[in-house]
Amino acid sequence: MHRRQVNFDTMSETDVREVVVRPFLERLGYAHNTANDIKTERRFRYAEKFLGRPKEGKGISVEGIADYECIAGPFGKFIVEVKAPHIRLDEKVLLQAHSYAAHPEVNARYFLISNGRLFSLYATSDLRRPIVSWTFEEEEERFLEVSNYLSPEAIQKRAHYERYEPGRPLALGLGPSARISGGHLVYSGHTSNNDTIRALTGTLTGRQEGITGGVVQREADGTIIARVKIATPVTAIIGASDSRSEYLLPFSTASDCISSDPVSPTILVGRDSGRELSQPDLGKLTGRRGFRLNLNMAFTTVTEAIGYVHSNIFSGTFDVEWQYWFSQETIRSFNQILPIRLPQNFNISATGHFQLILE
Repeated sequence: MHRRQVNFDTMSETDVREVVVRPFLERLGYAHNTANDIKTERRFRYAEKFLGRPKEGKGISVEGIADYECIAGPFGKFIVEVKAPHIRLDEKVLLQAHSYAAHPEVNARYFLISNGRLFSLYATSDLRRPIVSWTFEEEEERFLEVSNYLSPEAIQKRAHYERYEPGRPLALGLGPSARISGGHLVYSGHTSNNDTIRALTGTLTGRQEGITGGVVQREADGTIIARVKIATPVTAIIGASDSRSEYLLPFSTASDCISSDPVSPTILVGRDSGRELSQPDLGKLTGRRGFRLNLNMAFTTVTEAIGYVHSNIFSGTFDVEWQYWFSQETIRSFNQILPIRLPQNFNISATGHFQLILE
C-alpha cells in the first residue's frame, strides 16, 4: 500500500480525523451507511455518572461526543476517540474514550485512541495497558494484527464463539459462574491443642494437596459462593498411606465481586461440618500389611481465604481450623495396635497458600 504523506505539524483534530483515521477505518472494512457502518460524532447522554469530559466553567458534563462509532452489523462495535497531533494520549484521554465505550447504549469490547502520530487499542474491560499500540509509520506492518481485532469479520467471528451468561460477573474476565477445574494448596504452618496430634501434624508442613473440583457462582440474591473440593488431613496425620477423603467446603463473601487487585484482595469464609466413615490403610504405620482402621469421626471446619483473580487464577493465603471427634470404637482400635494414645477430640490449625483454576 502506498504510504500517505502528511504533515502533522500543520494538522488540527479535524484533519487527523478525516485524513488519517477515517481512511484507516475504511481500510478495515467500515463505511458510512453500510452494514458495517461508521457513525461520526456519536452523542451520548447519561444522567447519573460522569461521561466524556467536563466542560470548563460548567462543572461536569452529562453529554459526551465520540468521534467515531464503528458498527460491525449486529455483532459488535468499537469507539474511536481522536485528538490533535500535539495532544498526548494520557490518562484523561483514556478515561474519556472508555466512558463512551462503556456506555450502556454502546457496550463496546474495544476502543481506539489516536492523535494521528500514535494509535492505541484497549479492551474496555482492562485499562492497565493497550492490547496493541502503533505509530502512523507502522500502520502497514501492524495492520493485519489490528485487523484481527477490529475488522468486521473478526468481530463477527468472535461473537459466534463467545458464550453469553446473563447476570453480574464474579470478577474481571469471568461470568456469573465458574467451574473450578483444578488447583492446589500448600500447608506452611500448623498447630494443635493436643501434644500427640501436634507431633503428628509435622507431616502437614510443606505438604501440597490437589484441589480437584468445585464451583464459584453468584446466587439469586447476588451473594457469591464457592464450593471447593479439598481433602481432610486427618487420615494423613494418623499415618494412612492411601488417598485421603475429600469433601466440598462451602465459602461465601460479603464482597460484591472478587477482587483483581492484590493490594485489596477479597475475603471468603468457609464453615462446614460432617461425619466420615472410612477404612484408611494403616499398614505402613503398623507394620501389618493391608491393615485398615474402622474410622468413624465427626468434624467441623472454619476456613478464611484471602485472594484475588488474575486471568483465570484465583490465588492467595488461607487459615483453617478443624475440630475432630473420634468414636469410642475408633479410639479403642487405634490405641490397641499403636503406642500412640489418640485423643477422643482435638483441633488442628494450619496456614498456607493456594491457587484455583477457574473456567
